[in-house]
Amino acid sequence: MLTTDKGKGDGYYKGGDGLHTVHYSVTDFSGEVKMQGSLATTPTASDWVDISGTTYTTSPDTDTDFVANFTGNFVWLRAIATYTNGRINSIKVNY
Repeated sequence: MLTTDKGKGDGYYKGGDGLHTVHYSVTDFSGEVKMQGSLATTPTASDWVDISGTTYTTSPDTDTDFVANFTGNFVWLRAIATYTNGRINSIKVNY
């Protein structure tokens, strides 16, 4: 399992509409990638929740992209990946 470092979400700035967009780019990937969010300013392991609609599950593909929108005033965001082979080229989040 791979867990990214936390990144600032829309709620970090205490204002905004909570709209986020995530883009996963993978190559020959077999597994699952999803976003997690936290409302805590200093999150512990139990403060993270899976964000609905951001899970991408696939068998081996070539140069696949997945884009999802989600709403929530998350202070912090991170990605979690469980996979057996392939490469994650990038995970980009916009808000």
